[in-house]
Amino acid sequence: MTHGKTAPALLAICGVAALVVLGCASTRYKTGARVDRSYDFSRIDTYAFGMLRPKTQESENGQILQRLLKERLDARGYKEVPEGEANVLVSYDLGSYSAARVSGANTFSGRQEGGLTIRVIDPGTRETIWYGWVETVIHSRDDVEVVVGAALDALFEDTIPEAS
Repeated sequence: MTHGKTAPALLAICGVAALVVLGCASTRYKTGARVDRSYDFSRIDTYAFGMLRPKTQESENGQILQRLLKERLDARGYKEVPEGEANVLVSYDLGSYSAARVSGANTFSGRQEGGLTIRVIDPGTRETIWYGWVETVIHSRDDVEVVVGAALDALFEDTIPEAS
């Protein structure tokens, strides 16, 4: 399987990624992906968002993530279609929690740990064929759209090829 043929598996990018931002001027992300190497990704050129948690999908940050994910998938030649016509389903989730520092008592530092995950799912079997994640530290002054966009770019950099 060539790198270009694994791109569809990366559609799972909708499902899971965790972001890690360290420092003021620069942002660093910790990314990872798992792929089902037995799956034939060469036939994937369409996707639909599916198997989403309503709470995530309806949230403002979830809508930002879906819009940015769609932009990146479309730019790589994948076409969004109705769920019943899609080669794969793309699912995503995101979340954050306050980071505590322990020094005799818990204190909160004004930053959050954030994570985002994306899954690409075979619509027939409902099995995850690709899973990607990104982690970052999010500061209260950070723009969510910028952080999520950079996180997706970091994840896509090595794992999302052009559509076949």
